[in-house]
Amino acid sequence: MRMSHGFETIAEGAVGTPYGHVPGHHYHDVIVAVGQRGQQYRAVALEVWGSCQGRDEEHGRVKVIARNTDARAALREVLRRAQDTMQDAEAKQFLPQAASVCEDELEDALEQ
Repeated sequence: MRMSHGFETIAEGAVGTPYGHVPGHHYHDVIVAVGQRGQQYRAVALEVWGSCQGRDEEHGRVKVIARNTDARAALREVLRRAQDTMQDAEAKQFLPQAASVCEDELEDALEQ
């Protein structure tokens, strides 16, 4: 995921429908990422769905953002907000998986 507003991505996790981006299939992806700009952290949970007809055709998206001076707190807050915002059962299933990968990468990034 490309972080905006001057934030550099330091951790990311993504989970999606198997074979979703293969022509003739529908995709549903959830991406969780944390970015940093100075002492500020920005966590994003993004749900994207659509179909692939030789190229991806996006049908919709839900994006939730949280900011904090503590990276772990930003991640916890965006996950809480995403659970409240994302209505699709598949997205709610993918969210913890994507969050786990992102959290693991975040711990590695914060140790450096």
